[in-house]
Amino acid sequence: MEQKAAFPYQIDRAIEHALREMDGIPVRAFGLLYPLWMVEIAAQEDEKRPYALIERFLVRGLYEARLQTVEELVAFFGLSSALVLKILRFLETIQHVKQVEGGRWILTETGIQSFCSGMKRVRQQKSQYLYFDGICSRPLLQEHYTNKLRVLTDREAGQLASGSTIGFRFYRLSLPVTWDAQALTDLEHHPDRGRYNLPSTIHSVTAISNTLAYLPMYIIETRRRAVSYYLAYTHVKELRDPFFERLVNETERIRRSFHAMQHETKLAELWTRWLISKDLAYLTPRQTPEGIWRVVLPDSLFRSSTFSFRSIGSFHKEQGYFLQLWCHNEAFRRRAIFERAMLLLKKKTLDCTYMEEMLQRWSQLLDVQPVKLDDLRVWLQKQGDGVKLLQKLLSRREEKQPDAAF
Repeated sequence: MEQKAAFPYQIDRAIEHALREMDGIPVRAFGLLYPLWMVEIAAQEDEKRPYALIERFLVRGLYEARLQTVEELVAFFGLSSALVLKILRFLETIQHVKQVEGGRWILTETGIQSFCSGMKRVRQQKSQYLYFDGICSRPLLQEHYTNKLRVLTDREAGQLASGSTIGFRFYRLSLPVTWDAQALTDLEHHPDRGRYNLPSTIHSVTAISNTLAYLPMYIIETRRRAVSYYLAYTHVKELRDPFFERLVNETERIRRSFHAMQHETKLAELWTRWLISKDLAYLTPRQTPEGIWRVVLPDSLFRSSTFSFRSIGSFHKEQGYFLQLWCHNEAFRRRAIFERAMLLLKKKTLDCTYMEEMLQRWSQLLDVQPVKLDDLRVWLQKQGDGVKLLQKLLSRREEKQPDAAF
């Protein structure tokens, strides 16, 4: 399985976000295949439906007029015996009425509650999947149940872990996992269980099966005062995922497994070897005051197209560690933003809000004065390329925000 099939964006995006956050010094990045329990449940669900007109009349007769027999209902409402009996039998199947001694009909507790609420409560069988983390058996949050959720089978996870990625790899979190049936019982009785994708209308929950699956995510290891803290990025949240971030940092078994991974201690030598392989032995990688490894490339390498302008601010990755490619020329760094935006416009249909957010992110990453949409439009006009794409983007903005000045 290829990485892009399991994750919708590159790990560089997570690294860039970690640099903007700067809760600590980002030092290493890797993919993680986090085990989940995918539990299929069977349950009963209460669904509220409006009463049919005659249903409501008959129920009201039973409740308010104390009518109890078919004959009394027929005489009171002027309906046929066959119709009254047919409706009573239906209400009996959904447990709203029941027949007692002497052929009398009475409302059940469900029938009384439904009539008083004005809606017919119908209980039906339902099946669905619930996800629990595979290490601590904690239920995932409602926000994880989206169309974006991409869980992998054991086989797919093995393929991704053994496959090739550029400069980093995915690790399968191989810790002993056992499904704890009590976790489902605890969730059913949780006062805020709707937050975990189990609505309050669902009752009598039973587990049918449980299957081990894996959720791919990116982990960025940061350091502060020699203490590691791990940022977790899932494709569900697109940025940091507080749920899994808390799990990986607070679960000692997980932290120990991270510490057991192979670490590179001689990063200066690692980056020097790479520069030599690129015939750039005359350059020296250094750490910034913030602790980020960076190599400053001369302007000539961009003028000669040895490196693209888009590569400014990007990362060369090896063994999960990353070296930022940099240029002191601010004009070149601004051009890098323009070319990134141009590439993005060619690939996707975007609205202005998203493009403005990306321009702001890149401006911060590349340490330049904020680049605006106006700046991008002027640059594209000078290049004679992509103007039509930008005009479409701007016209959508004008349609959505007619009073906004541009």
